[in-house]
Amino acid sequence: DSKSDEGRGEEHVQERGVLGVVLTALREIPWVLLVIYFTNAMAESLPLTALMDWLINDVQMPAAQQNDYYGFIFLPTFLKPLYAKVSDFVPICGSRRRSWMMVASLCTSALYLVTASAVNTVAGAFLVSFARALFESFSELLVGVSFVETIKAKGLNASSMQSVATGVRFLGTIVANLLLLAVYPCRDVGKANVTARNMILLTACLPLLNFFLATFFFPETPRVTNNPTRT
Repeated sequence: DSKSDEGRGEEHVQERGVLGVVLTALREIPWVLLVIYFTNAMAESLPLTALMDWLINDVQMPAAQQNDYYGFIFLPTFLKPLYAKVSDFVPICGSRRRSWMMVASLCTSALYLVTASAVNTVAGAFLVSFARALFESFSELLVGVSFVETIKAKGLNASSMQSVATGVRFLGTIVANLLLLAVYPCRDVGKANVTARNMILLTACLPLLNFFLATFFFPETPRVTNNPTRT
């Protein structure tokens, strides 16, 4: 009995610890950062099937070129250190984070719109997809940097807060995949309820939402203090 009581006590302490981390994040981290983590994760997962359908059936890219295409549009991910330098040393109207987040989000939304409505050639797919991946990576970098800067400024436990951010991203991915189940029902293989271009167009709404969130709520770099670390 005493061992079982100790086990229940340890479980209670652990549960209270996890709940405490989540409540601390909700209280201390600007809510807009968590929302953008969520919408970015949705925007990564929601159009995957539609983009593949668009690439094969609309653009009619040869299979031999598709490996080159995916490798090419992955390149902007490696340029994130450059985006950080741009944000740090090229402020827009005195803003190092908010203005660039607005630019990245608006351009991402616009490029999804162009993809859905105007791209019909292999060359256009390479160009527009590369530009879209660049601004998506820039957006991810900005929200990540702002998140870390907030943690440092408020003396929060970095690993605990990052675990919350990871959980929010996973939640966004799960929600996107649940929506995809409605669009691509398993019982009707090959029959989607929405066309590929319409799904890409729908995805454009997510970075557009981020644009409005960044315009009115995105935090600028807080001043870092020497507060002791809190969980």
